[in-house]
This record gives sequence, structure tokens and C-alpha cells, in this order.
Amino acid sequence: MSASVNPIDRPAILSRGRWAQLRVLTRQELRLRATGLWSLPPLLLAFGPTFLLLFIVVVKHLFGPGDSAQEIVGGLADWRQAFAEVFHSLMLRVCVFFGCAAVFLNSFRSAVAGRYLHYSYLSPLRRELVVAAKYLSGLIFTGIAFMLGSLTMWTAAHLDGPLGETLPALFSAQGLRLGLTYAGISFLGCVGYGAVFLALGLRFKNPIFPTLFLMVWESINLFLPAGLQKLSIIHYLQSLGPIPAKTQLISVVAAPTSAPVSIIGLLLVTMGLLWLSMRWARGMELDYGSDA
Repeated sequence: MSASVNPIDRPAILSRGRWAQLRVLTRQELRLRATGLWSLPPLLLAFGPTFLLLFIVVVKHLFGPGDSAQEIVGGLADWRQAFAEVFHSLMLRVCVFFGCAAVFLNSFRSAVAGRYLHYSYLSPLRRELVVAAKYLSGLIFTGIAFMLGSLTMWTAAHLDGPLGETLPALFSAQGLRLGLTYAGISFLGCVGYGAVFLALGLRFKNPIFPTLFLMVWESINLFLPAGLQKLSIIHYLQSLGPIPAKTQLISVVAAPTSAPVSIIGLLLVTMGLLWLSMRWARGMELDYGSDA
């Protein structure tokens, strides 16, 4: 699964300025990410919920008891409440989390395993540019995949019921706004989790245990004290939800953070983690022998 060609076009990069170098590096990294088997796990995670919903819709229409429209669709508010809970619990906590882990944890590890990271490090390029290019390429790949996955999931959910009632709700101003909001939340999840997993992949030679700790921390967020809940990415993503997800009775209900504070907080955390990643990349020494 490693690259078979030199991923660094030296003449194309060295003859350009800093921003042009970043664009060339990002384009080449994106081409590496979008080809080969590495792209399959995040794509399956991005569109898996859509196929699951389509499967449920088909099974209900084929083997369902033939309920009336009101019994199938129910109240629109209740139906959208159910979708919000599925989106937060499945798309954000599982799909976006593990999709970003699959992409960003391997940003440097796959290059070391493929023995081609030295092409970047031996070129007269700042290592900060290499980190930025790997983050941007991963963000473009995961961001587009999970935004499209969220939109198709939102569309597939509207197929459960009489299309004469569900499709107008889908293409109404409110329906379009809700769908785009969920897509934007997925993108912000890729922004935050991408920076976290990029830093973990750079800092730890074996990032499995830090990833497991992060997974547990994000999973038990609902049961933590209100103050500790704000020390997680999922809290701010859920605060951006247009429809609040219902919490379990034994959970601690923390007041949602306002949308501007949530977005600014995620961006500040992302920039801080990228700064740390760039520092760690400057001191990184290549040792292909230990990974052979």
C-alpha cells in the first residue's frame, strides 16, 4: 500500500514560493490518500450509515405490516429527533472518530513504513510545510467524504415513509438547512479529530493506547461532570447540533456551548495541536530499520 513512485516532484516544488510549495505538497499527498487500499476504511465509515438506513427502509417496505402514513412517519419533530440521536451516536462518535483515526494516524507512519518520507525531509523544504500538507490533504479527503456521507444519510432517512410527504420536507428551506448543518458538523469533527490524531501519530511510535484512551474519554463524556465534559471534542460538536440529542437518565446534562464559542474553541484547539505537531516534526529522526 506504499507509494510506488517518488511522491515529491522536486523541480515543481523547489522553484516555487512557500504557499505554492504547500499547494503542490497538498495535491500530491491528496493523490496518495485517494488511491490504494488506504482510502477504503474511511469511505466505508462515511457512507456506511447511509447504506444501513437504506437497508432498513427496504426491509420495512418489503416486510413491514403496511402501516398508515402517520404510523410510519410519525410526527416530523419526533422523527427528526430520532435522526439527531442516530447522527450524534453513530456518525460522530463512531464513523467520524475512527475515519479520522484511519487517515491521520497514518499520515507519517505510512510514509515511514513505505520508506519515502525522506524524499520530503531531504528536500530543502520546511518540515512545517510537510505537516501542513499532510493535515490539509487528510482534511480535504475526510471532510468531503463525511460531508457527503452526512448529506446522503439525511437524504436516505427521508425515504422512510410516503415520498409525497417526506421529499417536500427534505427539499424545504428548513430541511436543506438542517442537512447542511449536519454536514458542517461532520466537517468540524474532521477538523478537530484530524488534528488530534495527526499529533498522536507524530508523538507516539505506537499510538494504539492513546487512541483507546481518547475513545473511552469521548465515549463516557455524557457521564462526566459538566466541567470535564467541555474537555472533549464531542461536547462542542453536539452543542452545534440543530436538534439537541436526548441524554440518558443517569448522564450529567451540561449546558450546551454556544455555536460561536464551539467553533472558535475547536479552531483554537486545532491550531494548538498543529503547532505541537510541527514542533515534533522538526525534531523527528527517521529510522526505517526499527519499522522494517
